[in-house]
Amino acid sequence: MMPTPESSGSASSPSASARPAGAAPDHDASGVSYQAGPRPAGLSWTLVLGVATAALLILVAVLWSKTSARDRTIIANQNRAEQVEAGSVVLKTSLDEATAVSARLQTQLDEATAATAAATTELEAAKAGTVQLQTESDKLRTTSAGFQTEMNEAKVAAIQLKGDIEVAKRQTASAQAELAKAKTELTELKAKLTEANTQTAALQKNFDQAQLEMTRMQPIPPAKKR
Repeated sequence: MMPTPESSGSASSPSASARPAGAAPDHDASGVSYQAGPRPAGLSWTLVLGVATAALLILVAVLWSKTSARDRTIIANQNRAEQVEAGSVVLKTSLDEATAVSARLQTQLDEATAATAAATTELEAAKAGTVQLQTESDKLRTTSAGFQTEMNEAKVAAIQLKGDIEVAKRQTASAQAELAKAKTELTELKAKLTEANTQTAALQKNFDQAQLEMTRMQPIPPAKKR
């Protein structure tokens, strides 16, 4: 049988006289419990309201935390969406630029391909021209060898001709000397001829006079009778 507060006295529980009526049973140091009196109804409602308020505050705090986290998530998502949209605009611009660059590069590639084809054609033509030039070069070498032979022969002929020219020069000088001598003799002969002509003219004149004198000196024959 559990002892009551009245039987235990103030010595066993010094705080028993100060505990209000209706309080919960208390245990002293010896582990003996005391039966408390009935609790007031207002205190129970206060505790319930306190617990409910605390729970509500906790719930509100949790909801607020979740709401704040959701708002932060929404803001972060909006920021991320704006960043993605801005990145999309940048990517669109970059894509347009890349498309333009790709088109330009394609044009340049087509031009380079056409230029390469033209260069290949020119190269083939140049190769054919090189072969033709090589053939012509071989012909020119052969012709040049012939020309060299002819030139050597011409040099020999020129040397011979030079000797002939020297001989001809000497002969020409001799002929010129003889011509000068002949001219001198011709001049002398012309002078002698002039003198002879003069003498001949004088002799002819004398002869004519003599003939005339002889004619006058001959007797006139008598005239014949009819």
